[in-house]
This record gives sequence, structure tokens and C-alpha cells, in this order.
Amino acid sequence: LPIILVIVTKSFSSADFQREFTISRNGLLLEASCKFWAKKCVLLTANAVSNHLNQVTLDPIIALGLFLTCHELYQIPEHHRSYTALMLLSSTAKEILSRETYQKIKKSSTFHQLNDTKRIFAQIVEENDNRIDSINKKTRSCAEKGILAIEQIQKNLEGDNTREENSVTTKIYTTKDALFIESLSKPGKNKNWRLTFDKGKAEEESIEIKSYQLKKFPPLPLELKEYLQTLLEYTSLDLDTLYCKLSTVRLHPVNDSAKEWAQSTILNTIKLFMCNYIPLTDQSEGDIIRIIWILLDTVFDHSTIISRGGEKSSSASSDGRNQSRTIASVDPMARKLCGRKIDLLFKSASAELGCMECGRSDGVNTTKEMEDGSIKLPKILKDMFIGLCNFAPSFVNDLAVPGVITMNSKFTLVTMDSPCGYVCRLSRVKSIYFPSQPFEIITYLVPILKQVYSIRLLMEQNLKLMSAVPVDIDEDISFEVKNKV
Repeated sequence: LPIILVIVTKSFSSADFQREFTISRNGLLLEASCKFWAKKCVLLTANAVSNHLNQVTLDPIIALGLFLTCHELYQIPEHHRSYTALMLLSSTAKEILSRETYQKIKKSSTFHQLNDTKRIFAQIVEENDNRIDSINKKTRSCAEKGILAIEQIQKNLEGDNTREENSVTTKIYTTKDALFIESLSKPGKNKNWRLTFDKGKAEEESIEIKSYQLKKFPPLPLELKEYLQTLLEYTSLDLDTLYCKLSTVRLHPVNDSAKEWAQSTILNTIKLFMCNYIPLTDQSEGDIIRIIWILLDTVFDHSTIISRGGEKSSSASSDGRNQSRTIASVDPMARKLCGRKIDLLFKSASAELGCMECGRSDGVNTTKEMEDGSIKLPKILKDMFIGLCNFAPSFVNDLAVPGVITMNSKFTLVTMDSPCGYVCRLSRVKSIYFPSQPFEIITYLVPILKQVYSIRLLMEQNLKLMSAVPVDIDEDISFEVKNKV
């Protein structure tokens, strides 16, 4: 093992590491005994090297530091080149540096020399600034041109560094990556490898996240499924014929609740067209919920789940906001925060199971749709999901909380679940639309009826999971009553 370890550095990694060294007698080095695997450790700093560059009696160890701090051989005094050990160490250092980033080191040395030359030119310009004779003006002009030339060289070197970094990045692509990029590229167009690769991989990861342990809605009741299938045979009928055809079939509101709900929804929609309520004009959000999307309320008529409307405050959202609330001690007790208000709340006697947010905005990606559908509704669904998980933690991977976003006639179903139990995943179903023309009634309403009834089945499934959780009591707590004499 070597007796002395020499470390060359530009700065300390931490203050604690700096305190382990003391200044040596000559003031050029920092020393520490029994450091690492050496009996003595000597630290050579960049400042020590730069302060003694012009000394002829330069110490051999400091001369070695010139090699290791990006200096060239010509900067070393000639009489130090006769040291065999010094030259051996310098060649070893050069070999190590050439394997890694020797080109960057050479450019760093070039930048250092250019800056020195630039300072000399700037000094010449300053000295000849106030002189009037032609010789001094010419000298100043040449110095200014020299400064501009140096700045241009520095810009070119910086551009080379950027191109080298880009070329290093492209070298990581394998043959498999090249085939992947080729499959995503359009024929006849220039390929931006980095952009195409990153975008393609992001889409792959997004698809993987969306499809991982994807939950399916419970199957529809067979009688409802068959009834909706028969309705598709009536797509060519006019309003009067369709109304008479459906109203002649009498369905019991309790025994045939699912079929009766679908039938009444279609009949009410036909009436809206007959009284020219559709297309929508200046109706408010309350009107749209009460008349157009009333099926989201009537679907729970014969269920243990109830719906509550009118900007109802969510208790799950309130619980999430007040989770860190404590009693008064040093600081006063914080005021209890109310939950976020939503247009329609679906709940049972013990928990909130879903919600609906309505808007009057038309078009794509409106402010109302993005704020309510991408921020407000997901936050409320997450609070509801956490509330269900707290009640039934063993079913965290089986629970899914549904939510609905309606914007005029647009209907979008979203679900919140946690496939791995670590993070929540928000999934969106493709948007469908309420019919705006009489001939669209059956074609557009049947998919909406399927999704709305699937929402009810999903909520009822969550209730069954919660009811399956056993109620445990702690039997380890003992109470002792002491009689006082």
C-alpha cells in the first residue's frame, strides 16, 4: 500500500470533509493523517496550483497537480520533466482522463487560455481608450476584433459540446429501439428520433397503466339486456309510432324495475321532442339535471342507494380536508372546513359511493369541463375512495368509485380505483351524447342506459364488499374497578 495518497480537487464535497484537513507548513497543501488506506493524505487544491504557476521552484507534487487540473505539458517547468516518477504518474493520469472525458478537459483548458487572451485584449482596449493618435486607434481596433474572434470561437466550442451531448444520447438506441421508432414514423418524413422515441414510450407506459388489472363493470341483468336489444329494432320508427309501440307494453315498477326504468326514460325523452324542449336553448344546470339527466336519479328508485342533488356538500371531501385537524393546545383549533359541493351525490346510509357534476358549456375542452372534470371531480372521487378503503382496507384492489360529468348533452363516465394499492388511477370512458334529433333516440339512449345502470351495479357491488368486512373488537383491553374504602 502507498504511504502517501494525493487527492486533487477543485472544491470540497462538504464542510465536514473540509474540516478533516489542516494546512501544511508550506501553505500549499492540506494534510490529514491516516486517511482512507494511506498513512498520510495530501490534498492539492486548484487554487494552490493557480497561485504557483509561475514559480520556477515548483514542488513536484504541485507540478503533478497541473496535469490533473486540465493543464497541458508545456505549462510545466522544464526541470520538473526529468522526474521519472512524476512523468509516470502524469501519463497514468492522462490515460485515465482520456478514457472518460479527455476531450471535454482539453476544451476546458482551451476555454481557460481564450479567457486569458481575452482579458489581455480588453486591457489593451482600456489603455488606448482615451488616446487620439492613429496608431493607438489601430491597436484598439485590432484588440476589439480579437475579442470578437475569441467570443465566436467560444460559441463554436459550446455548440460542439451540445452536438456531442446529443450524439451521446442517440448512441443509446438499440436495434430494437430503431425498429420501434420506424414503426411510429410516417413514411417520407424526416425522423426526430428522440421525440418519436420518448413520445412512443410515454404512450406505451400510458396504455400499460390504463390496462393494468382493469376492472370491468358488473354484467347487466339478463332481462334488461334483452329489452335494450329489442329496442334497437325500433330505430327507423317515427316519434308517434315509437311512443305507441313502447307505451302498449305494461311493466310492473317493482317486479320489472330495470325494464320499467328504461321504458319510462325513453318515453320521457320522446315527450321532450314532442313539446320542442330539445334542442336545448337557455336552460340552466338545474333544468338539465331535472329534465334531461333525470335518469341518473330514477335509476336508484328501487335500490338501497339514494341520490341527493342541489349542490350537495360531500362529507367524504370534508373528511379529507379536516384530516389534520386537532384540538386546541399551543395553537387554537382550526375551523372545520366544508366539503366540495357537487350537483348530484350518490350515497348509502354509511358511505358516499359516487357523484355527478353538470355543466352548460358546449364545445371541446371548455374551462368548466376541464376544471370540474380534471380537478374537482377527481379530488372528490379520491376522497370517497379513501373513505371506502378505510372501512374495507382488505378490498382496496377491488373497489372502484364511479363519477359522471355531463356538459349539456355530453355524458362522460369516469372511475377511480387503485390496482396496486399505492396510487389512485382515474379512468375515462369515451364520451357519448344525449339525442338531439328524433331519429337518434334509440341509437343514442341505449348506450347511455347501459352505462347508467352499470354505475348502479358498481355501487351496489361496493356495498356488498363493505358488508362482507367482519367487525372485530379488541379483547385485550381490561378494566379494573377499585373500591375506595
